[in-house]
Parts: sequence; structure tokens; C-alpha cells
Amino acid sequence: MAKELKDGDVIVAEGVVPERAYKIVQGNVELVKLVGGLQTPLGILDAGELVAADELLHARPMPATVQALGAVTLK
Repeated sequence: MAKELKDGDVIVAEGVVPERAYKIVQGNVELVKLVGGLQTPLGILDAGELVAADELLHARPMPATVQALGAVTLK
């Protein structure tokens, strides 16, 4: 089942152990980390990439927040 997101929607927050992983079907997501009270961009993931797979597999908290960058479809 696809999940539709809009710009700025948080997929997984920094410090949270994810309950599932996602595949980006359409659009891009941004990784941001809170540094000194400011959100610092770390990178962008594109369609076809996985989100939170390693953290889910190893039950680790997310090192950064993953949020939609425009309209995004996840599976």
C-alpha cells in the first residue's frame, strides 16, 4: 500500500527506532539533523532508495530526521 506525503511531512524522526522501512516510489526525501538548535541538511534520497532499512534491521535510532521534499510516494 502506497503512502502519499506532502512537503515537510516527517517520515521518521531523529532518535526514533523505526517500526518499518520504506522504499521511495516517487519524489525525494531530505535527511536533516538538529545541530545547535538548527536543522542542518545532510542529504537527499531519490526514488528507488530505501529509508530506515539499516536502522530497522539493527534496532538502532535514526541518526537524522527523514522528511518529504515536495510530494513523495512511499511503499
